Amino acid sequence: MATYYIDPTGVNDAGRTGLVGQEWATLSYACTRVTTVGDIIHVNPGTYNESSQIVKALGVSIEGEGDTSHIISTYTNASSLQAAIQCASTAGTTIDDNSSISYIKLTGSNLTSTRAIFVGYRNNLHIHHCTIEDFLYMGVYFYVSASYPTVYATGLKLYDCVINNCASYGGGYQGNVRVSGTDGTEIYDCSFDNTFRPTGYNAHIFSTYRNKRLKIHDNVLIKNNHETTAEGVDTWNFFLEEWNYKGDSEFYNNTLYGLAKFSLGGDENDIEDGCTFGYKVYNNQWLNDTNGNRLNNGDDSTAYCLTVEGNNHNEVYVYNNLIQRFAWGLEIATPTSSTGGTWSQNWSNQNIYFYHNIITDVGYLDHAYSYGIFIINEPNQDGYTNALSNVHIYNNIITALDGVTYDGYQGIRVTSNGTLTGLNIHNNIIQDFSSYAIYLTENTPGLALTNADITYNCMYNNGTNSVYVNNNIDLTNIDVATGNITTDPLFVSSTDFHLQA
Repeated sequence: MATYYIDPTGVNDAGRTGLVGQEWATLSYACTRVTTVGDIIHVNPGTYNESSQIVKALGVSIEGEGDTSHIISTYTNASSLQAAIQCASTAGTTIDDNSSISYIKLTGSNLTSTRAIFVGYRNNLHIHHCTIEDFLYMGVYFYVSASYPTVYATGLKLYDCVINNCASYGGGYQGNVRVSGTDGTEIYDCSFDNTFRPTGYNAHIFSTYRNKRLKIHDNVLIKNNHETTAEGVDTWNFFLEEWNYKGDSEFYNNTLYGLAKFSLGGDENDIEDGCTFGYKVYNNQWLNDTNGNRLNNGDDSTAYCLTVEGNNHNEVYVYNNLIQRFAWGLEIATPTSSTGGTWSQNWSNQNIYFYHNIITDVGYLDHAYSYGIFIINEPNQDGYTNALSNVHIYNNIITALDGVTYDGYQGIRVTSNGTLTGLNIHNNIIQDFSSYAIYLTENTPGLALTNADITYNCMYNNGTNSVYVNNNIDLTNIDVATGNITTDPLFVSSTDFHLQA
């Protein structure tokens, strides 16, 4: 194993050895010379202007000395599979890299460079203690194509990094970080900020697709409250958009600022062999100082916090989260297309758990209709079915915005069609909504609701402290009365902190 060096005082690249006193001038040139597994390229402090692509050989590490080791890239390529630092192997299989990129600052020259780091078909590559900023489309991309459904990259890590202003719309689903086709990728102790561009042009922080055992934890994420352009075009505003997970993925202990969305979507979600659950979201804090508007720059947008939308969701757990000031807190939905219609397929989702969450100050500042937890399975096209089963909503605290003009509308609302079997809503505290605490209704062509247990909820200071059930729903084995209370139980006294009956 040998260490080679680049230094901004290097007069040129050719004819030098890369050793101390013979440093190369650019990282792109060094990467053409250092190709032995285990070797290291050390980036001395200084500023490096790189116009060529930096192609890192298999097994070679790049290390610097922190933000003082500053690489400014102007490399551009239209392909989403090309980046300023390229770490790619042959498609169709994966190979161990066993290397790292660490302690450097990588800048896209004021959005001139399109993408920062691409890792394709390689295992065991760690990116850590880096600052990555100002790339047009993407910061870091871990990639294996869905064309090889049994091939996953493993052992990838991103940690202790700062990644800012690296995602805008164009050329596919972009993000500060995109992860596709990996198993066991871990992203932690990083900070991400996508608020630097005009609204409507800051894309996702995480765009993830076809992963299993993905762990995203202990990060700080910052987004705008909306992404509606000055021309009134509402673009997607996501902290994370996950499509087609394959099991045992987790998002936890993160702190998120802004009224952006978190979406578990797609229509090919699965729990593959060796995995025991679909997805878990827990111990996160969505922190906001104020509520948002529905109308932004002349266009309407729905400001929900977390949605489970799409198909084949199973064993999804959302718990122990603090969610502040969203118009909708948690949602289960069938998605709509860009033209407003529903996707043309059957829907089947099951075993979804929302519990021990605190959802506070639910509501818009300019719109009457908002919900703490919303199940909205919209009408499907003729000939398609919708089946939802085993939904568990329990031990949540849900409070509405106490606004001057607008309050939160309903605490928990179900608007569905098709079949809903096994709806359990119990032990929730719901208060301060202007309409019903819990409201069940149907969509055309109708809803068959079987085995609904809506009991032992505490509902008070709402417009109506009860459970509403639409008369047209086909009901079988439903309990909406047992144990529900409609007044604040209060403490016994100022010294006895037992609740009254």
